[in-house]
Amino acid sequence: MVQALAFLVVLTLALVNGEAVLKLGEFQPLSNGVAGEIHAETDKILVIKNFMYDGKAPDAYFYAGTSGNPSSNGFLLEYPPGSTAPLGAFDGSQGDITFELPGNIKVTDLAWISVWCEDLAIDFGNMYFDQEAIGEAEPNAEGGGEPEGEAEVEGGLD
Repeated sequence: MVQALAFLVVLTLALVNGEAVLKLGEFQPLSNGVAGEIHAETDKILVIKNFMYDGKAPDAYFYAGTSGNPSSNGFLLEYPPGSTAPLGAFDGSQGDITFELPGNIKVTDLAWISVWCEDLAIDFGNMYFDQEAIGEAEPNAEGGGEPEGEAEVEGGLD
């Protein structure tokens, strides 16, 4: 019990100091070399680490949705912020990709994230969100959290 409490305190402090993010999962690659890890920095900020995509589609974008399956019926996650240009090639070395979710949408509202090609109407890779696991370990809006379940943490306190 003491070890579990100590883990929660360290995890909470790491999240508050911005030194860690909660890993939610990884893209399931379907086409065009899509890969990467999806993390939550706060309840409003998603981070993709080690993103890979060959950049060969005519108009691929990040899309997310609060229900259903990956499609253009979700909402566009602009990258870089403010841009509506299609994604170029990524080899995993470009650094983290960060999105602030629009409006009142929170990480706990998300059903999926996808690399979606509008022209071809094809999902190149996606991740479905496990809402039960996210709810147990959700970071709050201030960047901290008190997770009640297991969560994978990157970084740590120095």
